[in-house]
Amino acid sequence: MHFSFRDRSIAFVQRHKLLTLSLGGLCTLTGSLLFTHVNASQPWQWRDLSQTIPSSVQSALTMGAGRPSDWLVSDGTRLWSVNPQEDVASYADEARTRGRVKRIGTDGGQYLLAFADGSGTRLTQTDLRTWKDLSDLRFPQKHVRSIQGWNGVWGIITEDAFANGDLPRSWQLHLWNGETLTSNLPLPPEVSAFIPGCTQSASGVSVCAGNVAFVPVNGQWYLFAGSAETHDVAGKITQAAHMGVWRWNVDRFETVTNAPQARYVSGVWAEQGHILVATTNASTDPYAAHAFWTLEGTAFTAFGNEPLEAGL
Repeated sequence: MHFSFRDRSIAFVQRHKLLTLSLGGLCTLTGSLLFTHVNASQPWQWRDLSQTIPSSVQSALTMGAGRPSDWLVSDGTRLWSVNPQEDVASYADEARTRGRVKRIGTDGGQYLLAFADGSGTRLTQTDLRTWKDLSDLRFPQKHVRSIQGWNGVWGIITEDAFANGDLPRSWQLHLWNGETLTSNLPLPPEVSAFIPGCTQSASGVSVCAGNVAFVPVNGQWYLFAGSAETHDVAGKITQAAHMGVWRWNVDRFETVTNAPQARYVSGVWAEQGHILVATTNASTDPYAAHAFWTLEGTAFTAFGNEPLEAGL
């Protein structure tokens, strides 16, 4: 049985619709740059920064991360920083000497960047003044899917660079505290380790898995994931998908109760003690966003359509 992978995020990149938010003064890329921030009275506000950077750069942006002092964005080959005064600085030389940029994350103070290294990934840490290549932090035969940080602790999601026989590729969770890497955190039994998206076999059997996110809030790490959904050749559901939320506790995940009832997680963004979650019940489109929720403490609250109106 051979599977072909259909990843909607690839199409998003081609149409400049890849969405990326990260800690510390978030940035969203939808063909333009959006600044989003949280305050106590009106959480989750957006401001368009499209005119901050040259138009020739805007259309090429595919990833970014932000801290209170600036945002670091890339088109995969070059790097730019943008500060709140809308000054732009190029770090093309740093990118050029290290290879293709695959992911950017921040812990609010430092940036952690993943660069392609053959069929694997290597990482570099920077405050934009000094750049440190982390020779001991490599992921052979893995691509980095996500980087999130909190006060020097980093949550990293990797995925297999190659398929495992007939099965879809899998993803893995890791924690790095700046010295020690804890690899392959044990996933809850309900969670599918298949990478997000839909796969289809030559016989017509399909498997769909929702998005996955591992995000920190006030030092607590939350996993947003779920089970996969399978369809037979006639399109009949043989296993239904269901999303869930878990909190990492020392050496295991504990279920967060009262999570939204939905098929898939479409996206997750976190900042300053707030989490915004997008979900969908679309059976074969895990990337669709039909509802938004906020997580404050242990309570989920339905959110309005402002994220969609802002371009999320």
